[in-house]
Amino acid sequence: PYKKLDKFIFKAYNAPFDSDFIRQYFLRNGSKYYGSYFHTPPYDIMVVALAALENLRHELPDFKLATVARYLGINVDDTQLHNAKYDIDLSIEVDKKAKEMIRNGTL
Repeated sequence: PYKKLDKFIFKAYNAPFDSDFIRQYFLRNGSKYYGSYFHTPPYDIMVVALAALENLRHELPDFKLATVARYLGINVDDTQLHNAKYDIDLSIEVDKKAKEMIRNGTL
């Protein structure tokens, strides 16, 4: 606990949902040291995607991971959605594409 140089950055699509879940897991298991393992705030890939798609958001029917990924031109396997590893990989691709768009100012 309390080492600032060995913390993780919690990254996820809709990160507050997952980080709150993990924080509660820590508490349920008798640990109040979530903050000793993860920096605050969590890195929310959904927010990064919104920054990239700010002027196009109205074109999407929702802002679910699969919808955003497809809109960004990323192939989505519907049979794998909600598989933890697949969602992580898909989130990484959305993050990369969204950051690229922000850097280049393009879609």
